[in-house]
Amino acid sequence: SVALVNTYFDTAQDVKLMLFTEKEDIDIFDMTCSKNTIHSSGIEGSYKSFILPPIEPWQMRLITV
Repeated sequence: SVALVNTYFDTAQDVKLMLFTEKEDIDIFDMTCSKNTIHSSGIEGSYKSFILPPIEPWQMRLITV
């Protein structure tokens, strides 16, 4: 699991997350416990890339693989 916090006053957009995983999908939970499943957008070596949905200022996302 990864906890990601946007500590800026602007919305974070097009955040690319690189994970060392064999999974094609990750689950993202927002501050209201809403779940969003994201499919891998590519592979770079042993890492999969995932483009996260926008993260509002001072909001956290919990990412599970």
